[in-house]
Amino acid sequence: MRKKADKRPWAAAMARAKKDVARELTGDDQTWEQMVGAEGVPSHIREYAYDLVQDRLCESYGNHCRDISLEIAAGAAWIAAPKGGSPDKGEVAEKVRAATERVLSNRTTAEILGELSDPELDAMNRKPGLIRAFYGTAVHRAVALALDEMYPGEFRYKASHGVDFEHRGGAMVELTTGGQVDAHYARGGSYYSTAYVAYDIHMTVGQR
Repeated sequence: MRKKADKRPWAAAMARAKKDVARELTGDDQTWEQMVGAEGVPSHIREYAYDLVQDRLCESYGNHCRDISLEIAAGAAWIAAPKGGSPDKGEVAEKVRAATERVLSNRTTAEILGELSDPELDAMNRKPGLIRAFYGTAVHRAVALALDEMYPGEFRYKASHGVDFEHRGGAMVELTTGGQVDAHYARGGSYYSTAYVAYDIHMTVGQR
């Protein structure tokens, strides 16, 4: 049986760019997968690596820059800053982290964006600079669904106000990008005593 052709004209170039960037940033110590994985480089270096890959691909495949940006939008999820006095907070944060990793690992960006309504998708397509924000909204909704499937009845997703996820035992978990953890924490109140699960969105998604 013939192997199905990859319809992404940039696929081979992306593989080469990732290999080259990993070599440039780590020498021959790590592959791309190792470098951007949970035990790899710090999050700001990971995002810089994605920047480099996207810049090189968009230079060569400008007409496909939006699709390239979306493809490399998501990275690993990690527990960023569990704080406060709840003894079960670490365990609860790990459940949110596991659900987030499941979403980012098993669903394509297009599938995740499918959590948006038609009006939201229309707004995103009219203003590509909002892709990052809308993608974050879609990730939250997808994680909420994953939590319902993995831990039925344990979590309440507060989509419009307050900390994102509240466990039935009282512990709360905020899901955000790595660069926003400190800003959320600085709000005080519930944000000061919550746990944080962070994930990467490529810094320049939708900015071209």
